[in-house]
Amino acid sequence: MNNREINEKKRFLEALKLRSDIKVLRYLGGGNKGEAYLLEDGKMLKITIDGEEFSTAMKLKNRKSKHIIDIYDGWKFECVYDEEYSDILFAIIEEFLDTTSKKEMIVNFVSVFKHTWFSIYFSDIEPKRNATFDDLDEYMRHPQKHPQAINVTKQYVVNEGAKYNLKDEFECFYNQLACAYVELYHNAPNSHLDLNDGNIGFTSDSVLKVFDMQ
Repeated sequence: MNNREINEKKRFLEALKLRSDIKVLRYLGGGNKGEAYLLEDGKMLKITIDGEEFSTAMKLKNRKSKHIIDIYDGWKFECVYDEEYSDILFAIIEEFLDTTSKKEMIVNFVSVFKHTWFSIYFSDIEPKRNATFDDLDEYMRHPQKHPQAINVTKQYVVNEGAKYNLKDEFECFYNQLACAYVELYHNAPNSHLDLNDGNIGFTSDSVLKVFDMQ
C-alpha cells in the first residue's frame, strides 16, 4: 500500500473504534477531504477533515428533508499517524445516494444553471458586479422576494435543456434544487449549498438531493 492508502486505513480504523456496531461492505472512494464507505444497512459512512461540513451535518441530523441528504449520526475523533503527526477528523453516517445514473444530465444542468445566473441574470438582467454564490443563495433561499429572477432563470434553464432534449428533466431539476435551497436555509440558516455536479444525487425514487453542505 502507498502512504495515502495506509493513512486512509488508519483513519477508517480509528473512526470505527467509537462505533463497533458499524458493519462496512466496501470502500466507495476518496478525495481531498476524505473517504466514503458503503455500510451493511445501506447507509454511507463518510470520514472527512472538513469541520464546517460536519457542523452543518449535525444541524441536519435526524431532520427529514425531501431534497437534503438524510444525516443519521456523526462524531469527532483523532487519528495519530506517527509520533509527530495527528489529525482531528469527523465521521458522518448519511443516506447513500445514486450519483452515477444521471451524472451526464446533472453535469450539463449545473453548468447551465450557473451560466444562467452569473453570465445572464447577474450580468445583463439585474447587474451585480462581482456577484458571488452568496448572492445566488439570497435569491434561491427567498424565492418569494425575487419571483422575477426565479421565473426568468428557470425559463432560460428549461429552454437550454431543450437543446439537450432534456427540457422536462431540466425543469424538474430546477424545481427540486430550488426546494433544496429553501430546506437548507430553514434547517441550517448559516449554512451554504456547495453547488457542483458532484454534490447532487438521487434516491431510489429519483428524487434529487444535495449533500456536502457547509
